[in-house]
Amino acid sequence: MKRDTIDPGLLRLLVCVPFILLSIVLIAFQAGEEDSKTLRPTQIPSVEVKGTTYVITSVFEGVSECPEGFAHAGEIAVSGSDTLKPYYINPDRPEWVYIYQECRDRQTQEPYMGYVRYVEEILLWATLLRYQGEVYIFLNDTYYLPDQTEVSPSDQTRYDAVPYDSVLQELPEGFQPVGETVFDGDDLVPTSEFGCNRLPGQQVLVDPKEPDILLLRNYSSGLEGPEYWVFVRFQDEKPKALEWEAPGETVLLSGLISSGVSSVKVNGQGKTVELNESELAEFFEITKGIEYRIAGEEEKDLMAAPGAATVTITVQYSDGESEQFTLPYCLHEDTMYIAPAQSIASFSRYLTGSPVRVP
Repeated sequence: MKRDTIDPGLLRLLVCVPFILLSIVLIAFQAGEEDSKTLRPTQIPSVEVKGTTYVITSVFEGVSECPEGFAHAGEIAVSGSDTLKPYYINPDRPEWVYIYQECRDRQTQEPYMGYVRYVEEILLWATLLRYQGEVYIFLNDTYYLPDQTEVSPSDQTRYDAVPYDSVLQELPEGFQPVGETVFDGDDLVPTSEFGCNRLPGQQVLVDPKEPDILLLRNYSSGLEGPEYWVFVRFQDEKPKALEWEAPGETVLLSGLISSGVSSVKVNGQGKTVELNESELAEFFEITKGIEYRIAGEEEKDLMAAPGAATVTITVQYSDGESEQFTLPYCLHEDTMYIAPAQSIASFSRYLTGSPVRVP
């Protein structure tokens, strides 16, 4: 059966308009430092990292501090430019990359340096919805997936087997409401139940006999009544492009610290504090709950970004030797260790006077 689809030309135009305008702005301020003849006004700025293309976010923002959890991973050139710029990645958010580049204030047009988000290309135009741990994609978007990414045979078979058009005017039998969509945020794969990257507050309907299909009741047509958008289960397996985090061996911070400790200093937030005797006992308890992961081969060049929150622990031993351990990224005896970004909070009282959270 031939299905009706939303006009792809119209869909592409609606998606690309903000990026075309954004590209013009970016090209304007890049022209002073780069050869503008190599830039095309209709080209959305993009970078390629580990075989995946990332394009500049539709929610253009340049923040002064590197977002939490992101670390320097090298330098890369944005499309249309030969100038290398620092880029930052986060294994827990593989669909995003941040580039440290020149930006312009929207009001004053004054230039400033900031961290700009680039996202996996598919997330700019695909509408996604999470239900019972599975991610579903708007059926109309699946028709363009092969042009943007690799689609597995099993996924394509599932898309082709959907017996409905992308948008329905009447509700099929068997579908019942189970909840409403919540907005998880722009440019990301939803993580919460009923989470969606677009169309918040819309009714979700399911039919237990068709677990691969969801309907979303949408009033986009105004007074004409609701439409029912058809969603299909997105992927059987997580794409390889998203599997950046190596499992790695884990070790506790307490296991890296040798015996015979005489003193400990904690440095962070511009302060250095030496722990007293009672604080030392508490400190050793905290280290038993701080788990480092040994970095994978592709993560060995990671380092904390300028402006990112870090804590450095200096351990002095009774024999006169000393060692330093840094959170969340620590290079110790030629091995790179990575701890969760929230582990920094475990040492908060030493720096701010607030209660220490013991893991």
